[in-house]
Amino acid sequence: MSTFGQVALDWHYRNKARWSDRYSAGLMKRITASEIKDVPIAAITLQQVLKSIRAIEDRGVFEPAKRELQLINNVMRYAEITGIITANPAEKLSGALTKNKRGHYASLHIGQLPDFISAVDNGQMGPQTRAAINLLLLTFVRPNELIAAKKKEFNLSEKIWEIPAERMKMRKSHLVPLSNQAMEIIEKQMESNGDFLLSCQNWTRPMGHATILAAIYRIGYKDKMTAHGFRSLARTAIREKLNYPVEVIERQLAHSHNKAYDRTQFIDERKKMMQDWSNYIMANCL
Repeated sequence: MSTFGQVALDWHYRNKARWSDRYSAGLMKRITASEIKDVPIAAITLQQVLKSIRAIEDRGVFEPAKRELQLINNVMRYAEITGIITANPAEKLSGALTKNKRGHYASLHIGQLPDFISAVDNGQMGPQTRAAINLLLLTFVRPNELIAAKKKEFNLSEKIWEIPAERMKMRKSHLVPLSNQAMEIIEKQMESNGDFLLSCQNWTRPMGHATILAAIYRIGYKDKMTAHGFRSLARTAIREKLNYPVEVIERQLAHSHNKAYDRTQFIDERKKMMQDWSNYIMANCL
């Protein structure tokens, strides 16, 4: 009898031609890590699927739980279509996912930032992890955009970081103006070995997203802050405290569904905004 993992690998093989290499590799990683990969697929019950999803949610991460359910549902649907099973139990579970009260990502408000920064400065974490958290605060990029950053992407003389299109959600390259405070961290990281700005201990792979999240949990901010939460924090605080127009903030967040996306739009305003944001943190949150 075929296991879930065997059917998932067959589903992956037959569909990978339409996926990017990165997305395909991510799916393969989730398949091999699935808690139900060795369970005969015809014997999988709704309760077993729910248990595997709850195990992920219990770690305080809700977006990975959503992706896991999507994977299981796709594989089970494929198994049903090909006659391996007669019904797909996973399709009934979409309403059972836990909803994070702040959307997908918990985030602080600006009044909580001084205590958080103090906890980061004094918390148990490595210097690279501390650098990653501070850069997320200062640049408010998506976590995956930061942890996979390569040193060659940074123009230190122009104080600009260009994130390539393949790592951006909208598949458009993105410019991140760097404040003096961000530059200080980045220049220090440039002294490390390897191609990545933030690396694992062997310098050959980028830092893992879980490393940042685990550090945030250790300093007492589980369910209060996530690596992605810096984006919500910055968006609200810059609008309310620094009075920047929404369109400038949104462009820096790379929130655009416009096919004519211009990465340089508002670039002068964005450069000033990023420095003002760092200055505000230095003056009010340290």
